[in-house]
Amino acid sequence: MQHTKAGSCESLLPSSIYDSLEKDRTIRLLTLTSGSGDAAHACTLETVLLDDCPPYDALSYVWGNATEREPLLCSSKLCSGSRLMITQNLYSVLLQFSHDGRTDHLWVDAVCINQEDLGERSQQVSFMGDIYARARCTLVWLGPPSDYDYQACEVAEWLVNAARPFSEVEETSACLLLNLSAIGVGLVESGSLEKYDTDKTKLIQLGQLLTRPWFQRVWIIQEVAKAKEVKMLHGNRSISFRTFFMAIQILVDSGLGVFCGIDTDMHAAHRSAFDNVAWLAIIQQRIAMKRKDALFRLINVARSFESTDPRDKSYGLLGMASSSDTLKMEPNYSQAPYELFRDVAITDVIHHRQLRMLSSASYRDSCRSSYDLPS
Repeated sequence: MQHTKAGSCESLLPSSIYDSLEKDRTIRLLTLTSGSGDAAHACTLETVLLDDCPPYDALSYVWGNATEREPLLCSSKLCSGSRLMITQNLYSVLLQFSHDGRTDHLWVDAVCINQEDLGERSQQVSFMGDIYARARCTLVWLGPPSDYDYQACEVAEWLVNAARPFSEVEETSACLLLNLSAIGVGLVESGSLEKYDTDKTKLIQLGQLLTRPWFQRVWIIQEVAKAKEVKMLHGNRSISFRTFFMAIQILVDSGLGVFCGIDTDMHAAHRSAFDNVAWLAIIQQRIAMKRKDALFRLINVARSFESTDPRDKSYGLLGMASSSDTLKMEPNYSQAPYELFRDVAITDVIHHRQLRMLSSASYRDSCRSSYDLPS
């Protein structure tokens, strides 16, 4: 294709903006350069060594519907502009960041990795845990507020502060509460709920956040567990992961839901998502204590999490697994899913000399027909 002007590659394929990442542990960082109002975003890409790079924030989000896309005008040292089509959900994140002035040095997988290059995808995924671990902060995008949850962050912060006189936090954790029943009783007997004018609707708003798709992604385990700091972004509002998780614990397991008459609604609709968040906190705690689990255990824990690519059910957990499980296992997106599943099972049997993998097997005709698996 011809260039529209010297130094421009707007009409070229998106891959034209990506230089080769020849050195080990090299990444790209993006900086937003425009985005006023509802105008299309623009950004520049910079290639840096992970171990010697400027401070940056890493984004944790849901890609969203792949068929609904918006243009992002990208520039790099190879060309002055190329239109990269990104999902609407990512577009909304970057638009919010532009409005908030959060434009400098971001790591966003869909843009910073050449998604058309399977070799680069595999190489970047192999140390993605380190990318999140070295980030200044992991920014979790839950999406813009809806009519059903616009007060959720406010309710979460109030709930944690109100529960503080009755709270007891586990010594080895920053957010696991021990005496949840006492917290529920304390909030009711102290009259705190009435003082705040807390009603069923406000508490349900907090629970509604758990219905966001982000809580079901398998990649969030690594993105949160390895982060130095995690902020949950809900439109232009933010809350720390620690505060959010403590508030959810109180709402779901302190008996407060029963008292306010929302227990049935909460447990039916959000229990699975709450369990996922609880596992995030536990794995985060184990990593902070420098403990690593067998890949098999992590896969078992993450069974309820989802991924668009079935291989990510394993690759998304490699950065947290013990070295004996990952020594000979590198992400390879040219490998068929059934081959990966077979290799994971064989590796676990050889290194741990157990057949525990079979205890988690389930018979599903759909899985056998999709991946040509023996059992």
